[in-house]
Amino acid sequence: MNRILKRETSLYRQDFDGAEHKFYLNTAAEGLPLKNTRKAFDEYLTAKAMGAAGRPLLYERDRECKRRLAEMLDVHSDEIAILSNASEGINRLCQSIDWRPGIDEIVINDLEFPSNVLPWLKLQQQGVKVHVIRSENWTLSPSDFDRYINSNTRLVSVSHVSYMTGARLDISEIGRIAHEAGAIFAVDATQSIGRVPVPMEEVDYLVASSYKWLASPHGGGIVFCRREFLDLFEPAGVGWWSVADLFSDDRFERYELKDGAERLELGMPNFPVVLGIKEAVEYLNTIGVETIAADLEPLCNYLVEELVRLGVKLMTPIEASNRAGIVSFRHDDCEHLANSLAQDHDVHVWGGDGRIRISIHLYNDREDVDAFLKGLSELL
Repeated sequence: MNRILKRETSLYRQDFDGAEHKFYLNTAAEGLPLKNTRKAFDEYLTAKAMGAAGRPLLYERDRECKRRLAEMLDVHSDEIAILSNASEGINRLCQSIDWRPGIDEIVINDLEFPSNVLPWLKLQQQGVKVHVIRSENWTLSPSDFDRYINSNTRLVSVSHVSYMTGARLDISEIGRIAHEAGAIFAVDATQSIGRVPVPMEEVDYLVASSYKWLASPHGGGIVFCRREFLDLFEPAGVGWWSVADLFSDDRFERYELKDGAERLELGMPNFPVVLGIKEAVEYLNTIGVETIAADLEPLCNYLVEELVRLGVKLMTPIEASNRAGIVSFRHDDCEHLANSLAQDHDVHVWGGDGRIRISIHLYNDREDVDAFLKGLSELL
């Protein structure tokens, strides 16, 4: 079926470990690490070997990491915190709001990863009502949210890009609708940060994992909390890192939280991960997320066009503006198909939950996509 096109090698493939000797199209599950992550870990170990004298360097790298993330999101660095993972970030928000049983309502949708479902469902035990918007043909629009959001809606939580379908939601418009009703608007940007621009103008609270499109290590949960919103709730947890002065004279009577989002962090940061994130985000910012999105759009378009030609049941929107780096299609034997692609063709995609999911990032090029299409054609 597929002609192998003349190779248009990725300019960035050589900068990533694991990208050069296989056809890796599974970033939505696990991003490949930037090679410079090793340099970041070495810097951490050098500072660690200095004992307490190495702490000032680590503290400064923590501040630099937050400045780089703030640059990527076009927000203030004091609105950024780094927790252990995105799930912790969502739970921290969930547990820090003074919910009103029998009154408050939450709006989510059926294209969400469990991390953005389970904490809200647990609130039903406290009398908080959870509305789950059901997509139609895996499609959601702002008008779908408008039908569910009302004066009792306390919070609306969505993924910018669906892990399931790759659909990119209009979070600016959904956030506007939420705010008109007086609701908090929370966003999971795990499947978009570092791959496409994330419009932040309507976002109150955002979480993202470090280990996918950010090409960073595990163990980092990026959290953005808008300054105006941060002052409206009391964090559920507090630790020595959360407070402005841990050795104040009256520390056994009271405490004062740090001024910014760092108040969400309880203890000593995970410095190896922080340094790895800093290195990767500096790299991505040098290229520019807008450039990354624009440069990879033709490759995603090509993949979508070929899948349509093959006649698979595409779940991802056709329009480029409504997707990012993920393309999914239905398949009854998806796990077997994904395993066969890996074993017989060294093509790595994700297969499960009734679908095949292909992810395209900086280290991918036409040869990766053509290898997938060739293997898929043979197996179909």
